[in-house]
Amino acid sequence: MEQPTTNNPTSTRPFSLALKIAVIDKNGKVLTTNRAWAQLVKKRGNPNLCAVDIGDNYLSVCRKMASSGNGHAQRIIGGMESVISRKQDEFYLEYPCIIGNEEHWFAMTIKPLGYSKSQTTIIQEDITEKKRFQYYLNSIKVHQDRRDVASERLGSFELNLVDNTTQWSDEHYRIFGLEPQSEKMTYERFMELVHPAYLGKVNHSMEQLIRHRKEVELYFGIKLSDGALKYVYGKAWPSKESEGNVTRISGTVQELTEDFGKEISIKDETLHHSHTAIAMSDLRGIITYANPAFVRLWGFASESEILGLSNGELGGSREKITEIMDAVRKSGSWYGKDRAKKKDGTLFDIYLTANLVKDSRGRPLCVTASFIDITEQEKAKKELLDTGAKAEILFDYSPIIIWEEDFSEVKDFVDQLREKGVNDFRRYFEAAPCEVKRLASLVRVTQANQMSLDFYGASSLEELRTNLPNRFLDDSWDVFKEELIALAEGQWQFDSEIRVKTAHGDIKHLSMCLAVPPQFIDSLKTVLVSFVDITKIKENERVLKEKERQIKEYASQLEEKVAQRTKELRFSEAKLIEANKLAKIGHWSLDDSQEGVKWSEGLYEIYGLEKNTPISKEVFFEKIRFEDPEDISRRIEAINRGESMGDIEYGIIDAKGNEKYIRSIHRPPIDNGNGKGKTQFGVIQDITRQKSVENQLVNALKKEQELNELKSHFVSMASHEFRTPLAAILSSLNLIGKYKDIGALDKQEKHIQRIKKSVSNMATLLDDFLSLEKMESGKTRTNPMELNLTEYIEDILLEVQPWQKEGQRVVHMHTGHTGVNIDPHLTKNVLLNLLSNALKYSPQESTVYLSTQNHGEKLTIQVKDEGMGIPEKEQKNLFSRFFRASNAHQIGGTGLGLTIVKLYLELMGGEIDFASEEGKGTTFKVMIPVIANI
Repeated sequence: MEQPTTNNPTSTRPFSLALKIAVIDKNGKVLTTNRAWAQLVKKRGNPNLCAVDIGDNYLSVCRKMASSGNGHAQRIIGGMESVISRKQDEFYLEYPCIIGNEEHWFAMTIKPLGYSKSQTTIIQEDITEKKRFQYYLNSIKVHQDRRDVASERLGSFELNLVDNTTQWSDEHYRIFGLEPQSEKMTYERFMELVHPAYLGKVNHSMEQLIRHRKEVELYFGIKLSDGALKYVYGKAWPSKESEGNVTRISGTVQELTEDFGKEISIKDETLHHSHTAIAMSDLRGIITYANPAFVRLWGFASESEILGLSNGELGGSREKITEIMDAVRKSGSWYGKDRAKKKDGTLFDIYLTANLVKDSRGRPLCVTASFIDITEQEKAKKELLDTGAKAEILFDYSPIIIWEEDFSEVKDFVDQLREKGVNDFRRYFEAAPCEVKRLASLVRVTQANQMSLDFYGASSLEELRTNLPNRFLDDSWDVFKEELIALAEGQWQFDSEIRVKTAHGDIKHLSMCLAVPPQFIDSLKTVLVSFVDITKIKENERVLKEKERQIKEYASQLEEKVAQRTKELRFSEAKLIEANKLAKIGHWSLDDSQEGVKWSEGLYEIYGLEKNTPISKEVFFEKIRFEDPEDISRRIEAINRGESMGDIEYGIIDAKGNEKYIRSIHRPPIDNGNGKGKTQFGVIQDITRQKSVENQLVNALKKEQELNELKSHFVSMASHEFRTPLAAILSSLNLIGKYKDIGALDKQEKHIQRIKKSVSNMATLLDDFLSLEKMESGKTRTNPMELNLTEYIEDILLEVQPWQKEGQRVVHMHTGHTGVNIDPHLTKNVLLNLLSNALKYSPQESTVYLSTQNHGEKLTIQVKDEGMGIPEKEQKNLFSRFFRASNAHQIGGTGLGLTIVKLYLELMGGEIDFASEEGKGTTFKVMIPVIANI
């Protein structure tokens, strides 16, 4: 192999550390390059194989050089054309190239750009150092052959490690420039004669001999009495051992010729100053030499830290290292990519060249290797390919309007203005509106995605260009003027809103973003412009502002009526009761010609029964608990006889043990029309919440001060959370009244269900307020009882299923006994609050983990989610009333849930703790005594 030449063998490498990348089209024209390629273009001089400038045709340059007999150019043409036509996936070639006055070697890789069908990537890497090192390794074999004939003078020695005495032959003394037997020799005296530059090398070799009890050999320099440097070749081996330890070492020393000694000195200096990491190891893989570049690359402080380490301690996979060493022993060399491990354990990518060095008789001596850190190159290759594919997909299939514009003529005009002394571009363009329109005509759309054509009703890019000026409104020119000013003042990104007219004449609001890619800042040849249709957002903003105005007006009116609060609350109570009469939650029918009572689905829910459970009068009366069933029966019979009104309120215990208040509305039986009997209809409504509201309203009259404090929170929440359900109720009530007038009773059911849903939403919000008031007034009591925890949790999980978003799931795990003595109602509310929060503040396809553990005296409950988390600075306020975290304002809620949870737990003698990290999730931990100390 020819040796790469250079005027300075220790010069820095300006190109080898950066990957040079260019993108060409299907004709070979260079479209764009990275900065490293552009620097190479400036350095190269005339056009050549290693670098072609943007706008030039790479194939044309290669053809011109191939016509002059350049074989590398001919091979590049064939490979490039094969990859462009996609007949070949990848082309690779190593070739020389003159940069300035120096010869460099490059490794060229040509491959398609991502998924693009028309663009191809050229990646070049400067491998000059690698080639130089390969040349040096090849020269070692020549020097090995010359060593045996360099000098016939051969000295010998023997070192006794027990008493530290050394015997030298006369020739040994003469080689070291001493009179034979002129002084008593010791190992310390021998090390004094070794040149300081080789002390570490000699000392390490002796340590390796003693440790591994095997022969060693090396070149080193010695220091003569006149200060001259002489090079020798030494060999040593263990000659006596005792109990597994070396006690005596024998060896020989041979003087080398002056020329060979100088050549070794030059080679050592070259290795020392090389930018390429170089190391040598023995045949077992133990490192015996490492140059400074290797020490730096692996993150060590000095060569001494590395010497004696094995390849396996510096490499990545041991299997890969074994494969490389086997290949070197078998074929004499190996090169390719691998992974290595730094001192701190960091893995990085390298390009490795390994060679086996032999002596003149063909015996293996050692393995030499060079290493180049290609971590950034590998990363850049992957990012380039990924970026190319992603960019093309994003452009072509983007759901927003994207196009490229050529502002180069505008840039030339602005530069001319600047040369004429114009600095205040705002003043200039505001005074010249005609000039703004003229410059707009110079801007040319060069590429547009499909969304752009669809939005403007164009079938082609040319049609889009032709019709685009007609889509501008008068205020659109003001936006373009601001765009011109921004570019003239050196702003490479510009954001604004603009109104345009579609092909159908509709006025659309667009959010516009203009950005100049870094490589086009000097020319403005390519400017990226994107538009997002925000027409609906603008309309929503208008509606929202009107709603805000109405809410503020309502709040103002509410402030003026604070003095009349008691009267208004009583009136609200009366209206709520009247609305509940019209909101038919559940209904029943009884035909005396048939057995049993027919119930609607809503009525089954009120009584906590499974749908289609057989119902009889006896079951109906069995559920009455708070009043005398016989008295209720007498009142119902009086209604049936038409002797009294048909509204009755009484308490029940549903099938799940919950206490409820209901209102029963029914009228006397009527003939069913078939002459076979009578049919009776009735409506039953769950008024438990209304009863709680009534109690809350009574207490509210006694707590005027607290009500003033809650006023602002209630107004803010109610204006957002109550508007929609109240509107739905009002609409449905109006329609029910109309249907009743025209006798269309069958159409009332849909609106009954709508009212039910709206009232349920309102009731959920009111629950939080009522629960808080009940706790603070001391009306809540604990009622612990024995229950099966597993079944209890399963029922709760069924209740939270409607709250789960798409793909969400709740996973429950329990340890310990399933029997537990706790308050089921309070504990259920705690769990429902924690689980609802976990689901509400977590994304789709996430998991909420519920774990329970019965310790015998204490029940531990943990709820963990993968949601948005709570900002650290706000966690101290988590259990405060009406507190909402700053990242949760877009999600509905009252801010009372956790306040109520904590009060319930305090009532049961329990505790609550939590841990949260914003963006990762929250974990709540609840501990409840199994037998509450109340």
